[in-house]
Amino acid sequence: MLRIQTLYLLLSALINFAIAFFSHLKDDELLSLNGLSLFSINLFWLIANTGAALNILEIFLYKNRNNQYRTVRFNNAIYFIILLYVVFIAIFNKSSVLLIPILGILLSLIFSLIATKNIKKDIDLLNSSNRLR
Repeated sequence: MLRIQTLYLLLSALINFAIAFFSHLKDDELLSLNGLSLFSINLFWLIANTGAALNILEIFLYKNRNNQYRTVRFNNAIYFIILLYVVFIAIFNKSSVLLIPILGILLSLIFSLIATKNIKKDIDLLNSSNRLR
């Protein structure tokens, strides 16, 4: 049986892989932006892949929902921090080059937040059934 949070985590991972591998941004355009260096571009690629890998890991942590819940919340924090960083760089430079990565990270964060909500519902349901025993 497929749980709905699995679908949300899978969609979030696919979006992250798409950001990391199919981004058509040129290094020349990115390096001309203040605040972005080649190191931070590689860091952005690394965080997108790390977010995707954590989402895939979270799918397989369904047996221990408390660990799954903690890793999803950690992943949400990573998404939020990188989103703030990229939005700040885009606003500071008045550039639309980073629009696609910003939208991708925002969608990943939304799907991950919805998965977090559903995982919390599962935890609460299991805790309430344990109280009835």
